[in-house]
Amino acid sequence: MHIKESIYINATPESLFPYVIDPEKSEEWDENRQSMEILTEGPFGKGTRVRVVRKIPMGTVETVEEIIEFEENRLIGWATVEGNMITTASVRLEPRGDTTEITFDMSGGLPFPMKLLLLS
Repeated sequence: MHIKESIYINATPESLFPYVIDPEKSEEWDENRQSMEILTEGPFGKGTRVRVVRKIPMGTVETVEEIIEFEENRLIGWATVEGNMITTASVRLEPRGDTTEITFDMSGGLPFPMKLLLLS
């Protein structure tokens, strides 16, 4: 599965980025995310691990994800390190005149054996 979507918002990347990376706000813009818990200490950025619970058509799935890309006010990328929903994803913020283009890009999904179990 691959999803890539962009939207334009009348605000600067600097004003939007804190909202995008705030775990308490993530459920507002990620409609499938039910909860997110930071597992590591220190500043939020590359190497941070989080436990995420998401709604999927068959119920919920819990994963541990690690931030693998982090560029202040521009980019956050993460990858699954534990769990059955194997994904890599990113949110990129690009200034476009008076607006910001925000692009969400995700690849992955359930591994093949899990898909077979769900079909039976």
